[in-house]
Amino acid sequence: MNTRRIADKAWDLMPIDVFTSVVISAPKLMLKSLIFLSLNKIDAWREASANGLVPVNLCLQRLWDEPLCRVVFGKLVNTSSDAAERARLLAAATWESGLWLQALPSPNLVTLLDNTTFSLAISLRLGLPTNHPQCCPCGSMVDRQGHHGLSCQRSAGRLSRHAALNYVVCRALVSINVPAILEPNRIARDDGKRPDGLTLVPWKSGRCLVWDATCVDTLAASYLHGTSVTTGATASEAQTRKRRKYVYLSRNYIFFPLAFET
Repeated sequence: MNTRRIADKAWDLMPIDVFTSVVISAPKLMLKSLIFLSLNKIDAWREASANGLVPVNLCLQRLWDEPLCRVVFGKLVNTSSDAAERARLLAAATWESGLWLQALPSPNLVTLLDNTTFSLAISLRLGLPTNHPQCCPCGSMVDRQGHHGLSCQRSAGRLSRHAALNYVVCRALVSINVPAILEPNRIARDDGKRPDGLTLVPWKSGRCLVWDATCVDTLAASYLHGTSVTTGATASEAQTRKRRKYVYLSRNYIFFPLAFET
């Protein structure tokens, strides 16, 4: 959410570029004292950022702020004793996981979240309670964080969310003039299972593109051994499973597995 504590930003209440502009316009009698204050400020920054390198461009606040954020993030991960908490922190720190916060909230673009959905998304991202403890119809206990609903096999919205995900992929291909269809026939496996989508024109090297999408839960108990250590571990495992599942398609199609983490 890019929310910082005042204590973390106390050192940089006066950015370096302010010092630079003041030094340029200050009388000569003030130069020594201002330079002394600026050097002290840089020394304080080095100490807070674990001896980080001074940015080449002194006027970009982001370059001063990122090393401090990495130090704070490292402390949060290293001091967390709960595997689920470490997995949440690692997942929330990835660049892709925060892209939805930058989307334009427009009802015409279907990117406007209702209040309940937005509240749940923020709570899951920040590790806040989402509900009262209860017993799921599947028999499992649901804690205050509400993580069980992301991986429950009896979740009512699993199929609709999976269909919506593939619909977005299909629309993206159509928008670049690549016609595609969902759940294509005649390329099913022996057990009747079909991939999620197929382009109707060749994608590369004269072969059409076939994709199959899946969404796995980062905080599921069966995945915590990997996600609490490596970012995106569950998605990588899901992609590998998809490639093995549709290995027979590689002869005639370009197969691309789409794996997402909640």
